[in-house]
Amino acid sequence: MKEQAFRADAREAKGLHEGSMSRIVRAVESKAQGVSCEVSWNATLGAWVVWKRRTTRHGWFRCPNLECPFGVPGDRLRAVCEPGEPCEHHGCLSHVTHVCERCGRGHAGILLDLTDVRVIRVQEITEEDAKACGIHVLPLQDADDPSSWWESAPGQHQARNPLASLRLFWDSLHADDGHGWRANDYVWLGTVKRAE
Repeated sequence: MKEQAFRADAREAKGLHEGSMSRIVRAVESKAQGVSCEVSWNATLGAWVVWKRRTTRHGWFRCPNLECPFGVPGDRLRAVCEPGEPCEHHGCLSHVTHVCERCGRGHAGILLDLTDVRVIRVQEITEEDAKACGIHVLPLQDADDPSSWWESAPGQHQARNPLASLRLFWDSLHADDGHGWRANDYVWLGTVKRAE
């Protein structure tokens, strides 16, 4: 088992700490995006492989392997503050060149075991995945009530269902770069559980 740092924003750190998140999602790097791309796990190589379709008669060609930002199932992730994010747990502010050490090894509760990694198109994310990524029902509402509203963080990206809320959240992060929900790019979807 390998241990590595995982940069979590304030929303993720809170959700992982409280146990309301069990999945983390990140965009796959841009070399693997576009309609003429396929991403798959190659068991022989033990790596994620990107295949791109050429416009010539040679068909598909293999690009350099992708590195999953989470590692492989069985790895342990140590969630650390994003540079410049206020740290809710200790009231400190991490800086661009410094990761808050108090939120690393010393902060029990954000040590995670990676149990599964998938590469899927962002629009393949299910309502269950959205909830596991920290999208939650508004306070004082019932998750089983179809008229309930959902949000990614208090007062942010509110919508009538978890998937719509996740879409708004994703677009707020990636639409300006041309990688919003409509682009339907590949994403890493990692499943984690609190380490014991």
